[in-house]
Amino acid sequence: MIATRSKYFILVAIPLAAIAQEQKPPDPIQWQAGPVNIRPTGFLDWIGEWRSAPTSDSVWTHFARIPLTDGPDEYLGSPGHSRAMVKGTMNEGGWSAAGYYEFDFIDPNRKDPYRLRQVWGEVEHDGWRVLGGKAWSLLRPNRHGMASDTGMMNTDVIEPAYHVGLVGNRRQQLRLTKQRDHWGTAFAFERRSESTGGDFLWKVMHENHAVHLEAIALAGGAARRAFSIAGVVPITSKVRFVTQEFIAHNAAAEALTLVPVRASGGSFIQGIEANVTKRIEVYSYGGLVYGSRSNGNRICREWTIGASRKTPAPGNYGSFVTGFQYSQMDREPWRGGRGAMNYMQVQFRYNLW
Repeated sequence: MIATRSKYFILVAIPLAAIAQEQKPPDPIQWQAGPVNIRPTGFLDWIGEWRSAPTSDSVWTHFARIPLTDGPDEYLGSPGHSRAMVKGTMNEGGWSAAGYYEFDFIDPNRKDPYRLRQVWGEVEHDGWRVLGGKAWSLLRPNRHGMASDTGMMNTDVIEPAYHVGLVGNRRQQLRLTKQRDHWGTAFAFERRSESTGGDFLWKVMHENHAVHLEAIALAGGAARRAFSIAGVVPITSKVRFVTQEFIAHNAAAEALTLVPVRASGGSFIQGIEANVTKRIEVYSYGGLVYGSRSNGNRICREWTIGASRKTPAPGNYGSFVTGFQYSQMDREPWRGGRGAMNYMQVQFRYNLW
């Protein structure tokens, strides 16, 4: 915790010096264990934050529970969003298999610093893939492809909880995927929890070198129904538009649990991302979630602006990222009242690869 009595606290991200000499990147860290190729990766991440109201959160924000009353400013920092991943792959004839394990050190409930994010196994043959384990829900959109470990459209924000308006969490599931160069489809059964059963989901995807579009349908017990469309569309060679639209019956809680389970409603997120230079990116997003009458939130909103700079590490062994994000959000419960909060985050990260 950073102690200060200043009313306003401005954090400035200082980009690291660029490496002038271009050189061939070294091979990734990997080794062979018999027929299995093992490749670890990850990043070290430190996030500093100022909030206009105190919460019980770490740098991971519970969007649905921001304070309804004013309070003193809050300052904090954490390396807990640092993450480690390892993937093992093997090929035999026309078949391939993969196992994936991913964890970080940020527990949203502050009970245990270790948090398992994903763990799954997958087999592939002739473009068909079967995945079993804990992975991103099909409701979470991709930027490209349909994999759960690469290409996710989680926005470019620093915030570990991502952004109001996104849909889909990590779920235990069994998934069947068929993907070609420009299209794909996937079917999944995803378990929500022991008490609420599971859902069947179907996703269709189309993409080319510039555009990625997808549509997702959900059907489950307790008359749960939902539909989502998402996409990444270029505006210019350096500017792109990202979006997800979602409507649900008894399933609006899939929008990051900002409204209660079994509430109906919808959400959206719209964003612009621009590569100003090869190493500097700026972005802005706006998102909203609406829930039907309940004992929880009626509406939650957030808008964000931010920027990041990526610099190769010496010898091109990974990269350094510095970033800045400013967000403003509010929520209105059905029982009355309104809470609003502004916050700023800065990031210093070293990507192993």
